[in-house]
Amino acid sequence: VDDGNLITDGSFENRSDGAITLDQNSDRMVIWNGTGTIVTDKVSDGSKALKVTPDGSEKELCFVYFVSLEQGKTYTFSMDVSTTETAYFKLKPADTEQDMVCTTSDVGTTGFRRMTFEYTADAAYSSARVKLGAGAANTDVYVDNVVVKEKKVDDGNLITDGSFENRSDG
Repeated sequence: VDDGNLITDGSFENRSDGAITLDQNSDRMVIWNGTGTIVTDKVSDGSKALKVTPDGSEKELCFVYFVSLEQGKTYTFSMDVSTTETAYFKLKPADTEQDMVCTTSDVGTTGFRRMTFEYTADAAYSSARVKLGAGAANTDVYVDNVVVKEKKVDDGNLITDGSFENRSDG
C-alpha cells in the first residue's frame, strides 16, 4: 500500500533485528559518528525501532535520510525520537551545509516525542538531507515512524462537487 511516505520503511518493521549496515545509495539513509541497530525493546509504534549509538568520538551524532523534493510543493517531515539530550531536526540540500529549515526539541525524556516541521521547496532538490542530530553527547538515540509526505491541499469543503461542474447534463 502506497501511503505517500517518501521514506521507505520509516517504521523499520521490514528490517532484520540487530546491527545494520547502511548504504546512502541503496538505503537512502546513513548514520554519521555512530552505529545503528534495529531493536524491539524500545519502540514508539509497531514492533521495531532504530537505535543509534554514538561511536565515542564526541562528534555530532547524525541520522540522515536523502529525499527528492519538487519545487513549489509543501512537505511534512516527522519522526518519533527518544533521547535524554536536545535533538534537532534539519532539512538541507545534500551539496551544502546551509539549513533550509531547522527545529530543535529538548526531548530530555526516556519516552518518545514526535518532532515535526513543514517546508515548501523553493527549488527542486534531487537529494535533500533530512537530518536528525543529537549533539556530541554519548547518549543513545531511538528513532521510529520517520515520515516525509507531500502535504495535500484541502479546501475544507465537505461537499463533493458542490458546484455541480462534474455532473452530466440532463
